[in-house]
Amino acid sequence: MVRPGPVSGKDDRGARYGLALLGSTNLRLPCTNKLHINTPISGDNVALRLSARPRLSSILALPFLSTGGALVFYIVSGVSLPLAILGVVALTGSIGALVVVRLPLAARAAVRRRVVRGAAAGLLATAAYDGCRLAVVSVFDLTFWPFDVFTRFGRLLIGDSVPSALTATVGTAFHYANGVGFGVAYVLFVRRPGVVTGLAWAAVLETAMVSLYPGWLGLRALDEFLSVSITGHVAYGLVLGWSARALLHADPAVRGQDARVPS
Repeated sequence: MVRPGPVSGKDDRGARYGLALLGSTNLRLPCTNKLHINTPISGDNVALRLSARPRLSSILALPFLSTGGALVFYIVSGVSLPLAILGVVALTGSIGALVVVRLPLAARAAVRRRVVRGAAAGLLATAAYDGCRLAVVSVFDLTFWPFDVFTRFGRLLIGDSVPSALTATVGTAFHYANGVGFGVAYVLFVRRPGVVTGLAWAAVLETAMVSLYPGWLGLRALDEFLSVSITGHVAYGLVLGWSARALLHADPAVRGQDARVPS
Protein backbone atom coordinates (compact mmCIF):
# COMPACT_ATOMS: atom_id res chain seq x y z
CA MET A 1 0.00 0.00 0.00
CA VAL A 2 1.33 3.43 -0.93
CA ARG A 3 1.04 6.23 1.61
CA PRO A 4 1.76 9.63 0.06
CA GLY A 5 2.75 12.50 2.28
CA PRO A 6 0.52 15.38 3.37
CA VAL A 7 -0.71 17.89 0.85
CA SER A 8 -2.20 21.28 1.49
CA GLY A 9 -2.99 24.61 -0.13
CA LYS A 10 -3.08 24.58 -3.90
CA ASP A 11 -1.80 20.99 -3.99
CA ASP A 12 -5.04 19.99 -2.26
CA ARG A 13 -7.13 20.55 -5.38
CA GLY A 14 -4.55 18.90 -7.60
CA ALA A 15 -4.63 15.81 -5.38
CA ARG A 16 -8.38 15.61 -5.58
CA TYR A 17 -8.47 16.00 -9.34
CA GLY A 18 -5.61 13.57 -9.84
CA LEU A 19 -7.34 10.95 -7.73
CA ALA A 20 -10.59 11.53 -9.59
CA LEU A 21 -8.86 10.70 -12.85
CA LEU A 22 -7.06 7.65 -11.49
CA GLY A 23 -10.24 5.68 -11.02
CA SER A 24 -10.43 2.89 -8.45
CA THR A 25 -7.46 2.74 -6.09
CA ASN A 26 -6.58 1.74 -2.56
CA LEU A 27 -4.67 4.88 -1.70
CA ARG A 28 -5.10 6.32 1.76
CA LEU A 29 -4.26 9.97 1.93
CA PRO A 30 -3.58 11.65 5.28
CA CYS A 31 -3.47 15.39 4.87
CA THR A 32 -4.55 18.73 6.22
CA ASN A 33 -7.26 21.24 5.28
CA LYS A 34 -10.10 18.84 6.07
CA LEU A 35 -9.11 16.42 3.30
CA HIS A 36 -8.76 12.99 4.85
CA ILE A 37 -9.66 9.67 3.30
CA ASN A 38 -10.14 6.53 5.34
CA THR A 39 -11.84 4.41 2.69
CA PRO A 40 -10.86 3.23 -0.79
CA ILE A 41 -11.11 5.97 -3.37
CA SER A 42 -12.68 5.86 -6.80
CA GLY A 43 -13.11 8.57 -9.40
CA ASP A 44 -16.81 8.80 -8.57
CA ASN A 45 -16.16 9.00 -4.83
CA VAL A 46 -13.68 11.81 -5.24
CA ALA A 47 -15.91 13.70 -7.65
CA LEU A 48 -18.94 13.37 -5.44
CA ARG A 49 -17.50 13.69 -1.94
CA LEU A 50 -14.21 15.56 -1.94
CA SER A 51 -14.91 18.15 -4.59
CA ALA A 52 -18.32 19.33 -3.36
CA ARG A 53 -18.72 23.04 -2.70
CA PRO A 54 -21.99 24.92 -2.26
CA ARG A 55 -20.85 27.97 -4.24
CA LEU A 56 -20.23 26.02 -7.43
CA SER A 57 -23.34 23.91 -6.82
CA SER A 58 -25.31 27.15 -6.94
CA ILE A 59 -23.57 28.29 -10.13
CA LEU A 60 -24.30 25.00 -11.88
CA ALA A 61 -27.96 25.24 -10.81
CA LEU A 62 -28.46 28.68 -12.37
CA PRO A 63 -29.10 27.56 -15.98
CA PHE A 64 -31.91 25.31 -14.78
CA LEU A 65 -33.62 28.26 -13.09
CA SER A 66 -33.40 30.37 -16.23
CA THR A 67 -36.93 29.90 -17.61
CA GLY A 68 -38.47 30.63 -14.23
CA GLY A 69 -36.15 33.57 -13.74
CA ALA A 70 -37.03 34.89 -17.18
CA LEU A 71 -40.74 34.73 -16.33
CA VAL A 72 -40.13 36.72 -13.14
CA PHE A 73 -38.09 39.26 -15.11
CA TYR A 74 -40.89 39.58 -17.67
CA ILE A 75 -43.56 40.11 -15.01
CA VAL A 76 -41.49 42.71 -13.15
CA SER A 77 -40.00 44.58 -16.10
CA GLY A 78 -42.43 44.08 -18.96
CA VAL A 79 -39.69 42.91 -21.34
CA SER A 80 -41.00 40.34 -23.81
CA LEU A 81 -40.86 36.80 -22.46
CA PRO A 82 -38.92 35.31 -25.42
CA LEU A 83 -36.32 38.07 -25.13
CA ALA A 84 -36.10 37.56 -21.36
CA ILE A 85 -35.64 33.81 -21.82
CA LEU A 86 -32.96 34.33 -24.46
CA GLY A 87 -31.02 36.76 -22.28
CA VAL A 88 -31.24 34.80 -19.05
CA VAL A 89 -30.48 31.44 -20.70
CA ALA A 90 -27.48 32.92 -22.53
CA LEU A 91 -26.08 34.49 -19.37
CA THR A 92 -26.59 31.60 -16.96
CA GLY A 93 -25.72 28.98 -19.57
CA SER A 94 -22.42 30.69 -20.33
CA ILE A 95 -21.52 30.88 -16.67
CA GLY A 96 -22.43 27.24 -16.12
CA ALA A 97 -20.46 26.15 -19.19
CA LEU A 98 -17.36 27.96 -17.96
CA VAL A 99 -17.56 25.98 -14.73
CA VAL A 100 -18.24 22.62 -16.37
CA VAL A 101 -15.37 22.80 -18.88
CA ARG A 102 -12.92 23.27 -16.00
CA LEU A 103 -14.02 20.07 -14.29
CA PRO A 104 -12.20 16.75 -14.69
CA LEU A 105 -14.01 14.03 -16.62
CA ALA A 106 -15.10 12.10 -13.53
CA ALA A 107 -16.59 15.25 -12.02
CA ARG A 108 -18.49 16.04 -15.22
CA ALA A 109 -19.95 12.55 -15.18
CA ALA A 110 -21.10 13.09 -11.59
CA VAL A 111 -22.82 16.34 -12.59
CA ARG A 112 -24.47 14.66 -15.56
CA ARG A 113 -25.87 11.81 -13.43
CA ARG A 114 -27.25 14.26 -10.92
CA VAL A 115 -28.85 16.44 -13.59
CA VAL A 116 -30.57 13.46 -15.24
CA ARG A 117 -32.01 12.25 -11.95
CA GLY A 118 -33.07 15.75 -10.96
CA ALA A 119 -34.89 16.15 -14.27
CA ALA A 120 -36.75 12.86 -13.75
CA ALA A 121 -37.73 13.88 -10.23
CA GLY A 122 -38.82 17.31 -11.46
CA LEU A 123 -41.00 15.75 -14.16
CA LEU A 124 -42.71 13.46 -11.65
CA ALA A 125 -43.18 16.33 -9.21
CA THR A 126 -44.69 18.61 -11.87
CA ALA A 127 -47.13 15.90 -12.90
CA ALA A 128 -48.11 15.46 -9.24
CA TYR A 129 -48.48 19.24 -8.91
CA ASP A 130 -50.89 19.46 -11.82
CA GLY A 131 -52.78 16.32 -10.83
CA CYS A 132 -53.29 17.59 -7.32
CA ARG A 133 -54.50 20.99 -8.53
CA LEU A 134 -56.94 19.36 -10.93
CA ALA A 135 -58.26 17.16 -8.12
CA VAL A 136 -58.79 20.12 -5.78
CA VAL A 137 -60.64 22.13 -8.43
CA SER A 138 -62.81 19.17 -9.39
CA VAL A 139 -63.64 17.91 -5.91
CA PHE A 140 -64.51 21.32 -4.47
CA ASP A 141 -66.11 22.67 -7.68
CA LEU A 142 -63.99 25.82 -7.68
CA THR A 143 -64.42 28.63 -10.20
CA PHE A 144 -60.68 29.22 -10.45
CA TRP A 145 -59.10 27.23 -13.28
CA PRO A 146 -55.32 27.04 -12.76
CA PHE A 147 -54.51 25.82 -16.26
CA ASP A 148 -55.61 28.97 -18.09
CA VAL A 149 -52.12 30.32 -17.56
CA PHE A 150 -50.75 27.70 -19.98
CA THR A 151 -52.50 29.43 -22.86
CA ARG A 152 -51.17 32.76 -21.66
CA PHE A 153 -47.65 31.38 -21.62
CA GLY A 154 -48.13 30.17 -25.19
CA ARG A 155 -49.38 33.52 -26.43
CA LEU A 156 -46.48 35.31 -24.81
CA LEU A 157 -44.04 32.94 -26.49
CA ILE A 158 -45.45 32.52 -30.03
CA GLY A 159 -48.16 35.19 -30.34
CA ASP A 160 -51.92 35.17 -30.95
CA SER A 161 -51.96 34.36 -34.67
CA VAL A 162 -51.34 30.61 -34.27
CA PRO A 163 -53.91 27.86 -33.62
CA SER A 164 -55.09 27.66 -30.03
CA ALA A 165 -54.03 24.04 -29.73
CA LEU A 166 -50.44 24.98 -30.58
CA THR A 167 -50.55 27.87 -28.15
CA ALA A 168 -51.71 25.59 -25.35
CA THR A 169 -49.06 23.00 -26.24
CA VAL A 170 -46.24 25.54 -26.17
CA GLY A 171 -47.51 27.00 -22.90
CA THR A 172 -47.73 23.57 -21.30
CA ALA A 173 -44.20 22.76 -22.47
CA PHE A 174 -42.97 25.99 -20.88
CA HIS A 175 -44.74 25.08 -17.64
CA TYR A 176 -43.08 21.65 -17.58
CA ALA A 177 -39.71 23.15 -18.48
CA ASN A 178 -40.01 25.28 -15.36
CA GLY A 179 -41.01 22.31 -13.19
CA VAL A 180 -38.22 20.09 -14.49
CA GLY A 181 -35.66 22.88 -14.22
CA PHE A 182 -36.65 23.56 -10.63
CA GLY A 183 -36.19 19.87 -9.92
CA VAL A 184 -32.67 19.82 -11.34
CA ALA A 185 -31.75 22.99 -9.45
CA TYR A 186 -33.04 21.42 -6.23
CA VAL A 187 -30.86 18.33 -6.70
CA LEU A 188 -27.83 20.52 -7.38
CA PHE A 189 -28.51 22.81 -4.43
CA VAL A 190 -29.40 20.19 -1.83
CA ARG A 191 -26.79 17.75 -0.60
CA ARG A 192 -29.20 15.10 0.62
CA PRO A 193 -32.61 15.34 -1.08
CA GLY A 194 -35.58 14.31 1.00
CA VAL A 195 -39.18 15.13 1.80
CA VAL A 196 -38.38 17.94 4.26
CA THR A 197 -36.03 19.79 1.93
CA GLY A 198 -38.39 19.11 -0.98
CA LEU A 199 -41.20 20.82 0.91
CA ALA A 200 -38.90 23.72 1.81
CA TRP A 201 -37.96 24.15 -1.84
CA ALA A 202 -41.63 24.04 -2.83
CA ALA A 203 -42.38 26.70 -0.21
CA VAL A 204 -39.86 29.01 -1.87
CA LEU A 205 -41.56 28.48 -5.24
CA GLU A 206 -44.99 29.01 -3.69
CA THR A 207 -43.86 32.28 -2.12
CA ALA A 208 -42.64 33.55 -5.48
CA MET A 209 -45.89 32.57 -7.19
CA VAL A 210 -48.12 34.12 -4.56
CA SER A 211 -46.08 37.32 -4.70
CA LEU A 212 -46.34 37.74 -8.47
CA TYR A 213 -49.28 35.88 -10.00
CA PRO A 214 -52.32 37.61 -8.45
CA GLY A 215 -51.30 41.06 -9.66
CA TRP A 216 -50.01 39.84 -13.03
CA LEU A 217 -53.09 37.74 -13.83
CA GLY A 218 -55.59 40.10 -12.19
CA LEU A 219 -56.99 37.31 -10.05
CA ARG A 220 -60.14 37.90 -8.04
CA ALA A 221 -60.75 34.48 -6.49
CA LEU A 222 -57.68 34.79 -4.28
CA ASP A 223 -58.88 32.28 -1.69
CA GLU A 224 -59.35 29.63 -4.34
CA PHE A 225 -56.05 30.50 -5.98
CA LEU A 226 -54.21 30.13 -2.67
CA SER A 227 -55.93 26.84 -1.83
CA VAL A 228 -55.08 25.33 -5.21
CA SER A 229 -51.55 26.73 -5.32
CA ILE A 230 -50.55 25.70 -1.80
CA THR A 231 -51.97 22.21 -2.19
CA GLY A 232 -50.22 21.78 -5.52
CA HIS A 233 -46.86 22.90 -4.18
CA VAL A 234 -47.14 20.57 -1.21
CA ALA A 235 -47.60 17.70 -3.66
CA TYR A 236 -44.69 18.99 -5.75
CA GLY A 237 -42.36 19.16 -2.75
CA LEU A 238 -43.32 15.74 -1.42
CA VAL A 239 -42.85 13.98 -4.75
CA LEU A 240 -39.70 15.92 -5.63
CA GLY A 241 -37.94 15.20 -2.35
CA TRP A 242 -38.95 11.54 -2.22
CA SER A 243 -38.25 10.72 -5.88
CA ALA A 244 -34.94 12.62 -6.00
CA ARG A 245 -33.69 10.71 -2.97
CA ALA A 246 -34.88 7.39 -4.38
CA LEU A 247 -33.35 7.99 -7.81
CA LEU A 248 -30.00 9.08 -6.42
CA HIS A 249 -29.83 6.16 -4.01
CA ALA A 250 -30.64 3.76 -6.84
CA ASP A 251 -27.41 4.78 -8.57
CA PRO A 252 -24.48 2.64 -7.35
CA ALA A 253 -22.12 5.56 -7.93
CA VAL A 254 -24.10 7.80 -5.60
CA ARG A 255 -25.79 5.48 -3.11
CA GLY A 256 -24.66 5.97 0.48
CA GLN A 257 -22.64 9.09 -0.30
CA ASP A 258 -22.93 12.69 0.78
CA ALA A 259 -23.26 13.90 -2.79
CA ARG A 260 -23.16 17.35 -4.25
CA VAL A 261 -21.77 18.50 -7.53
CA PRO A 262 -18.01 18.88 -7.88
CA SER A 263 -16.03 22.09 -7.81
